[in-house]
Amino acid sequence: MAHPLEFPQQASPDESMGPKRRVAAVKPDDPAYQQYFEHYSSLPIGQEAVSNVVATNPDGVFLFRTSEDGKEKLNHVVWIYTAHRDPENHDPFAFQLPVYTNISKNDWKEFQADPKLLDRANAILMKCFNEAMNFYPWKSTDTPRGLVMEGSKGFGFEGGNFLGIRGSIEEVRPLIAALRENDSVAIAKYQKHLTAVMVHEFTHNERDDGMMSVVDNEIASHIAQFIVDPHKNEIFDQQLSFALNRIEENRTQSDPQKPLSLYDKAQYFALLHITGGLAQRNTALRTTLQSDPDPHKLKTLRSLSVFIQPSDQEYLHRDFLPQIMKTRNEKLMQEAHDLETEHGITRSILEIK
Repeated sequence: MAHPLEFPQQASPDESMGPKRRVAAVKPDDPAYQQYFEHYSSLPIGQEAVSNVVATNPDGVFLFRTSEDGKEKLNHVVWIYTAHRDPENHDPFAFQLPVYTNISKNDWKEFQADPKLLDRANAILMKCFNEAMNFYPWKSTDTPRGLVMEGSKGFGFEGGNFLGIRGSIEEVRPLIAALRENDSVAIAKYQKHLTAVMVHEFTHNERDDGMMSVVDNEIASHIAQFIVDPHKNEIFDQQLSFALNRIEENRTQSDPQKPLSLYDKAQYFALLHITGGLAQRNTALRTTLQSDPDPHKLKTLRSLSVFIQPSDQEYLHRDFLPQIMKTRNEKLMQEAHDLETEHGITRSILEIK
């Protein structure tokens, strides 16, 4: 049974989500709870899988009702701590779902020992989810969606499937640690990061990118992730900095110790697109870009956020991003190459190992 939702002080629904948006837990005995998951079970593709997830993870299934401007919507957080109950040995950790990996026994025991910790984590996750849902007029917002948190390693969040965006406990482990320590600064930092990550995944779903990541289909999602907050997304800023540093190191090496990943390249092209778009309206940025002697304009890309004023951020969100959303991946890549040519970049990032 789900525990009553308790918002941490720094994540009050009235203060941090705005006066017109409220989030409340839906208890399992509420008719809306059963109806919500019956909706998923009615889908031909998901009947058995959804029933299995809900029935075998009863203490990890949480439903939330968001009220905003007189309208209500339901979204969920599901924690996969078991995939199948073995009727013979009653070991809930004996099997795994074919799609998900169980959260470790120790991790789930920690949540069971401190139910309020799980409530607070859910509160933050649902706040991030709602902020991501409200960031852009996604075409899929009328479809019930949510988060599925599991124990896989090697990824943070993925677009997931019909049951919701798929997240790894490894990605939220720092948030959980910050909640334990009541570190409001760290909580705010990870909350911003998770919101932007969810926008990244919604962008993939919006554009029907599928589950296979390549440079082409990671450009738009990284653009959206950046636009969420160009100034106060510390974790993503660090990722971008690492990518640009690797490019600078590897472009002079024929056999680099750490080759560029597809994400390094996609993040570079995302920054190049944003810089090119803003340079048309921001004189200071345009001048800096034109005078940047770096062969890949890394000095300008590293300082991009410095040039973004409130009016620029509004332009990126309301005008630039919708155009990006309408542009096919192949064309985004071609436009990135055109920007390289326009700014005298003679060796494409794609040619660097």
